[in-house]
Amino acid sequence: MNSRDIMRWVVGAAIGVLVSGCVGMEQYEIRSDRYVRCYCDGGRKFRVWFQQDRATAVVDLGDRSVSLPKVTASESGDYYSDGVTGLSVKDDISVVEENGTVTYSACLSG
Repeated sequence: MNSRDIMRWVVGAAIGVLVSGCVGMEQYEIRSDRYVRCYCDGGRKFRVWFQQDRATAVVDLGDRSVSLPKVTASESGDYYSDGVTGLSVKDDISVVEENGTVTYSACLSG
């Protein structure tokens, strides 16, 4: 088991329950290892778990996972950020930015 697998296990054990994926998905328990995969422009993809009534999003970008608290919620969508990485979600479309630069764009949940 490599460090990435261990981190995923620790994150999974810590979160407990996850809620719908990139909007409108069913509720899942993280112990079932279920998540929502988002497919983006340029063939990029990432996974996301929403937890605590969507107050936090755990985003697995492949090389790292980040826990992002919800910063804003409005009709134009939800925004999660830790100050470095941000996740914008509106309906079934999401965008990830890192250090102020969009790195995953036009992502659709699938």
